[in-house]
Amino acid sequence: MSAMEYKAPGPGVWELEQTHFGKPATRYVGELFPIHLSKGFGEGTKRYGLLLDTLKMRTVNDFIYGKFCPVGAPEGAKGPPPKFMFKLITWLHPEIRRRIKAGPGVFEKKLWREDMKRWDEHYKPDSIARNSKLQKTDIAKLSDADFLKYLVEIRDNAGEMIYRHHIFTIPSSFPVGHFIVETKRWTGLSSGEILGLLKGAAPISRGIAARELESLQSAVSGAGIKADAYRGKPGHEVLEDLKSKNGIGEALNQFLDVVGYRLVSGYDISEKYAIEMPDMLVKTIFEGAADKQNRKAEFEKNRDALRAKVPESSRAKFDELLEEARFIHRLRDERGMFNDLWGTGTR
Repeated sequence: MSAMEYKAPGPGVWELEQTHFGKPATRYVGELFPIHLSKGFGEGTKRYGLLLDTLKMRTVNDFIYGKFCPVGAPEGAKGPPPKFMFKLITWLHPEIRRRIKAGPGVFEKKLWREDMKRWDEHYKPDSIARNSKLQKTDIAKLSDADFLKYLVEIRDNAGEMIYRHHIFTIPSSFPVGHFIVETKRWTGLSSGEILGLLKGAAPISRGIAARELESLQSAVSGAGIKADAYRGKPGHEVLEDLKSKNGIGEALNQFLDVVGYRLVSGYDISEKYAIEMPDMLVKTIFEGAADKQNRKAEFEKNRDALRAKVPESSRAKFDELLEEARFIHRLRDERGMFNDLWGTGTR
């Protein structure tokens, strides 16, 4: 048996991708993820006038590796060009010139606000509609031919959702990064200390089905059912029993419709979606608590403490940058929840 070799998938510098995959990827996602991520990510960098072209990804023995590709750089580039050469390129390379010219307009127009509008008015509702349609398909009633068509549709949709996720990588992080850089310069604080001011700005991070969970818990509590009644029973049996109870079954199904087919443990098709983790769902139903914390008061207290460390002459700018960072922050989580975590999890 020959030894497994790990050869770079092309010229240049490649790094092991561990943000999305901590282990080898399935062949299914290994084919979908690299091409659709690169396409979406590249559209974002171009729109924002970045001199980074895209992030290329390739599989090596099912591990995914990535390479950042600057605009105009040769395939085998391993570092920046000499300063004189870089200066010459910025004068002569058409795309680099275009991006440098476009950069200031990103700030002037607050381009990320346009992207949030695109997300809220087009991509998000369309992604919900597409994923819901596939999730609700009764596959038991499909003919063999229609089932094969359905599988193709599932695969195409998964690729589209990966692409949609990464269209918004730059918009969702650009104002946040700007806020961090400037605040670090003003205060000398670490990124972690500054990022604390974004807590609570993305409601979805506290639970995608908070309303449905609260309704379900009210129904369970109203029926006088407590966790002790199911102590020691497998989670799937508990869920089936709850589904059979009047006034609870409908609320449970509504909750599961929202959370059931979203991936929980990772981004690959081999990872578990919520319905495959019934014990976790049961624990959530009986022990999960709605977020009752006064986020506004907490935020204002922390904001004022940090703001006091900013030079007085820069506080108006601090306020503006913080507002933009908090405005866009929910897009970071929503682009995953409504796109690929759902689209890849959908059966």
